[in-house]
Amino acid sequence: MWDAYAAAHPEAVAASPDYTVEHLGDSKRLANELLGVVLSGRKRATAEIIADFIGRGDQMPRIGTHWVAFEVVWPPEHADTRAATVKVPQQ
Repeated sequence: MWDAYAAAHPEAVAASPDYTVEHLGDSKRLANELLGVVLSGRKRATAEIIADFIGRGDQMPRIGTHWVAFEVVWPPEHADTRAATVKVPQQ
């Protein structure tokens, strides 16, 4: 999925080559519903608890990182967005 996007949008990848590929939500139904809201333009932001990134050993998002979300069906439909803002609350 990333390779197809990168081939179609080399300028975006050159500007920021970092990416993650994942689905939204914690079920097939919710993942597909939330992706529909993203693709319609009604959902333009997301948030996650910092401890979840640490617990999974994942890197924190950075501004400009591509986020590729996929629909939980085959063939997958997808959306690519880029992080515009990363807010980390003060401890």
